[in-house]
Amino acid sequence: MQRSWKEFFKLISIQGKIILGDAMLSEKEVKEKVKKGYLKVYMAFEVVGTARDVVENALKEHVEKFAKDERVEMISRKDFEVEEIEARGRKLFSKFSEVEFLTRTFENLVNLVLFYGPSACEILAPERIEIELGEAQSILNTLGSLMHGLSERIGGIVVRRE
Repeated sequence: MQRSWKEFFKLISIQGKIILGDAMLSEKEVKEKVKKGYLKVYMAFEVVGTARDVVENALKEHVEKFAKDERVEMISRKDFEVEEIEARGRKLFSKFSEVEFLTRTFENLVNLVLFYGPSACEILAPERIEIELGEAQSILNTLGSLMHGLSERIGGIVVRRE
């Protein structure tokens, strides 16, 4: 029985190996886009919980949603098996996924980190980035808005005079 590439990549993803999926980029495409100013990024995601199936499904859905985000151009994805761990005398389950992707701007990257909450994030390329003042201000306003929203939920920000 001959399988299509799409079926083949789906099979690979089920077996917990690198997923190349529908819209993965070639090495040549990655290099060209990095030359044009894109950021090549590594992120790791982890879910920990008390139920194996909940951990498995939650991480799968989260990473799939991430991969479909319009700010993300996927290069690769690797899913690891669920591991049983013990923390504070409790039996828990942990699962990791690693992704490499391209994103057009540093502002996109900051927003992806805020929205998806990776366990780790590393800019792999380029070695140096520059951002416009407007982009830096937008990032600061996003962070300020997030902090304001959090402070409303916990009862306000404490301001001290020295």
